[in-house]
Amino acid sequence: MFEHLLQFLASSLTEGCIYGLVALGLVIALRSTEVLFFAQGTIAMAGGVMMYFLLGQHHIPLYFSIPLSLVVCIIMSLLSLKIVVLPCSRGERTP
Repeated sequence: MFEHLLQFLASSLTEGCIYGLVALGLVIALRSTEVLFFAQGTIAMAGGVMMYFLLGQHHIPLYFSIPLSLVVCIIMSLLSLKIVVLPCSRGERTP
């Protein structure tokens, strides 16, 4: 019983920290570019799918899968910055 309680507590804290990091990412992006960019979740999900693809499907070791997944997330982030965020933040703003 006590083991289940500790597992539930650890899972809850982990999930809460993840939600906090996502919210912090949204706030930092909004404050720096004044564009509300919700595709951050999609980019994070692409990293998870890439980890599953490399580690689960192709059995590539973890020490190669993590950097490759991060590279995919970085490439997607930079492309979305150039294609979506910067053109939107250069637009005319009315007070």
